[in-house]
Amino acid sequence: MMSELNQFELPSDIRGEFKIKPNGQCSCSIRAAARLLNISPGSLSENISSVRQNPTKLAKILTDKGFDVTGYAVDGIPDIALSTIAEYYTFEAGRYCTEEAKQIYRLFAAVGVRALIQQALGWKPPTHPQIKVWKKQGKSDEWIADRLLALEGHKEYSQIHEEHGCNGFQIAHCVNELNKPILGGTSSQLKSQRGVNNLRNSLTHEELAALACAQAVTTVHIKSNDLQGYKDCKAVNIEYGTAVAGLFERARQITRSLPA
Repeated sequence: MMSELNQFELPSDIRGEFKIKPNGQCSCSIRAAARLLNISPGSLSENISSVRQNPTKLAKILTDKGFDVTGYAVDGIPDIALSTIAEYYTFEAGRYCTEEAKQIYRLFAAVGVRALIQQALGWKPPTHPQIKVWKKQGKSDEWIADRLLALEGHKEYSQIHEEHGCNGFQIAHCVNELNKPILGGTSSQLKSQRGVNNLRNSLTHEELAALACAQAVTTVHIKSNDLQGYKDCKAVNIEYGTAVAGLFERARQITRSLPA
């Protein structure tokens, strides 16, 4: 098994369709997953899209495990879901089971799907210049992973706003439309209140998660609806900032109501 692990390589024609986030989470396109398991890309795509009307056995397995498969065609298949798909095509797909799926599943089971993909792509944990500073400040590894992920999300958020007609000054205003309902003020107000120069470095796990969620759904909405201009982008930020703030407040209420 060790020799198989050391020899494992992603096929060159799909290698570029595997992505790794700063926190180590991996994903791949539907085509790449199908190629890796030697199954039909069209069949896998149909299995995944069937969840909207008449779910297939594979779609039910994925949703029963808590996976939201509706975004896989755009965002890719997460590594843990890929392991489930490999397991399906090893044991439960009947005549559609493949030897390649069996081999991949055995490797996943031995070292974990995420570690295997990371190894194949030569990925190393990020060495962001702020990591040492955060560690000296007593930040946990979990917080650092969340912060690095939030940085990537904010980068895409800013890029999409710019591509859809917002300048830097306007993007900052859009960010504040998220900050106000979620954090309780604009960036400058919050920096003053907290006595910090970098607002994001002062956020809690929950605050990082809430802002990352709001930026993610805002980015997707702007992209999928091809919104153009500051006015429309700002309106979406107001809408989702308010919605996410309400969602997290509801979660806090539920938590407080639970027995100690």
